[in-house]
Parts: sequence; C-alpha cells; structure tokens
Amino acid sequence: MFHNAGAFCCQLFNVILILYDLAFSSATADLIVIIMRVSWVFGVLFGLIVTTAGRITVNHYVSTNAVSCLCNVQL
Repeated sequence: MFHNAGAFCCQLFNVILILYDLAFSSATADLIVIIMRVSWVFGVLFGLIVTTAGRITVNHYVSTNAVSCLCNVQL
C-alpha cells in the first residue's frame, strides 16, 4: 500500500518538475533536447496512468470481494 502511494507521488512530483523545466527553462532551444524532454513527459505520464489504473483495479477488486463476503455471511 505504501509502495503504491510512494510510486504515485514520486511520478506526480516528476511530472511537475519536468513541466516546470519545460515552462521556465528557455536556455535550451535545441530541437533534439526539446523532443527528448517532451518524450520524457509522455513516458512519465504513461507510467502515472498505469499506476493509477492499477490502483483503481485493485480497489475495485477488494471492494467487490468485501461486499460479496458480507453478503455470504449467515447468521
């Protein structure tokens, strides 16, 4: 649980740093560097989407199993 939260927060922090660098670092006007930075942003965003989708899937699986366990309890 802490590992997934840490991975999500680190990826989110990484996206913020890269976007900040793209917005405020105008010293590099080389096309190759710009393409590299933009592809890095898309790569990190893809990782963030995969992490988020995994957490949603796990949360859905756990919540549906908890409900089915509660419904199967016989008194």
